[in-house]
Amino acid sequence: MKGKTRFGVLIGAVAIVAVLSISLVAANSNKARKENALETTLQVSRLSCGACLASIEGELRKFDGMLGMRADLAQGLVTVSHTDSFAPQQIAATVTAAGYPARVVDIAEFGDAVQPAGNSRGYGCGSGSGCGPSGCGLPIAPPERG
Repeated sequence: MKGKTRFGVLIGAVAIVAVLSISLVAANSNKARKENALETTLQVSRLSCGACLASIEGELRKFDGMLGMRADLAQGLVTVSHTDSFAPQQIAATVTAAGYPARVVDIAEFGDAVQPAGNSRGYGCGSGSGCGPSGCGLPIAPPERG
């Protein structure tokens, strides 16, 4: 019985070392991917609320090269963090295929009007100007300002 216990402990220790090694390799791989991240900014039509963003992000997450996303709903801008394996035109095509016509833009086109990273703002669902055909079904047009 003593031999079986030692063998069990040895197998358990080997398993723990293997799991930790795999975890460290994966963590280093993710860190390297984020350090080498590129950013592509898109001008996206029909973008008005969180449901729109969730649809877009869901489609982009199907690709290994997608790392993250942030948006400025008021301007219809989406910035995607990605690896070089996910080309900007492929990102735009994916967003367009999801029902949100998109084109790659140079952020400099928008000057100081662009919101800081991570800041999302827009009309949103329930405001009477929501998502259009692929979201909550409310009209796409922004509210009148007066």
